[in-house]
Amino acid sequence: MSGADTSRVDSSGGDLHADVVVVGLGAWGASTLWRLAAAGVDVVGVERFTPGHPLGSSHGGSRMFRTACLEHPGLVPLAQRSGELWAELSQVSGRRLVEPTGGLLIGPRAGHVVEGTLAAARRFDLPVELLDAGRVREEYPLHASLPDSHAAVLEKTAALVRPEQTILAAVEAAMAAARGPSPEPRSRASSSSATAWSSAPPPGTCARRRSSSRRVRGSRRSSRTSPSRRCACR
Repeated sequence: MSGADTSRVDSSGGDLHADVVVVGLGAWGASTLWRLAAAGVDVVGVERFTPGHPLGSSHGGSRMFRTACLEHPGLVPLAQRSGELWAELSQVSGRRLVEPTGGLLIGPRAGHVVEGTLAAARRFDLPVELLDAGRVREEYPLHASLPDSHAAVLEKTAALVRPEQTILAAVEAAMAAARGPSPEPRSRASSSSATAWSSAPPPGTCARRRSSSRRVRGSRRSSRTSPSRRCACR
């Protein structure tokens, strides 16, 4: 993990208690952890490795973000809300998570890529532009060999997002949301704290909200559950 502002609690002693456990802190898990913590839920996040690691499907420097969802028009409102949350996370984390670039969706003119994108755009009045093959070849020389039977939809609001940076930002935001304005964790009645827990071997991390106002680091209290059951990542 690089640059994540997380504290760690040794998992070798003590019980973990929470209302919700998020297993896996990839893009989906870390985002879920953040939104639950921001909503005041008593939540634990468990990661087998460390947030932002290169060993899962969220690895890499970029992903394409589209609002005109060719898969189904019903996904558009979810994508719009996702874009709002991505902007919010960028603001609260101070990280540049979204790169506005626009996006070009290319395929057979009568195929699902083009028609599905246009259908979603029409239903929700999204700013897209249909380009025929000749115009694509002229304006985008990398596609100079595009056949005449193809076309492209230019989605001007599409962007690149940074998955690994987003994961780190979401975990940090979850911890900050749970901790509140005070540097010390607060009780569950007001806003429980978020912290991180590391187990080794193998390395693991979880960010969690705790009901007690006392932070416990590396506690050696006897536990009623075995380490393998406490650590969902093993």
